Amino acid sequence: RDNIHTFDGASPNQTWYLSVRDRASGDVGYIDFFEMWVTYESNEPPIAPYNEDPSVGATGVSRTANLDWNCSDPNSDTIYYTVYFEKNSTPNNIIKSDSTGSYADPGTLDYSSHYYWQVKADDHNGGVTWSPVWDFSTEAEPVVDGQITGVSLDRKSVV
Repeated sequence: RDNIHTFDGASPNQTWYLSVRDRASGDVGYIDFFEMWVTYESNEPPIAPYNEDPSVGATGVSRTANLDWNCSDPNSDTIYYTVYFEKNSTPNNIIKSDSTGSYADPGTLDYSSHYYWQVKADDHNGGVTWSPVWDFSTEAEPVVDGQITGVSLDRKSVV
C-alpha cells in the first residue's frame, strides 16, 4: 500500500499507461495475487445561473431588493457563488464571494438608478460557469405633492 497515487487528468490523446514494479530487494518470493482498481470520473461544470430576480431590464425595482437566481450542477456538487455588482457599468464590485446560497444582498440601492450584476458558479472541482450580465433599474424617489389645509375646530367639551 505504498506509493498509491491519484491522477487528475489524462494525456492529450486520452491514453493512460500503467507501470507496475516489484520494489522488494532480493529474491523474496512471488506475487500470489495482484488487484488494481481504476476509477475515472469526469466533472461537468454547473449549469449557467438562470431565472434571475430582478429579471433582465426590470424597472421600478425596490431599493431593498435582494438578488436571486437558480443554478444546478450535473454532478450534484456543492456550488459556490461569487456575485459581481455595479451601478451604471460592467459589474466589477464583488458583493458575495465564494459562498453557497443562490442569493445576494446588495444593500440599500439609490433611487432611479441602473444596476448591473453577474454570477460566477464554481463547483470547486474545476467546473466554473458564468451567468450573462443582468441589469435592472430601481424605483423613482417618491414625490410628495401635498397641500396643507387649515381646519378650525370648536372648542366644546366632549361628553
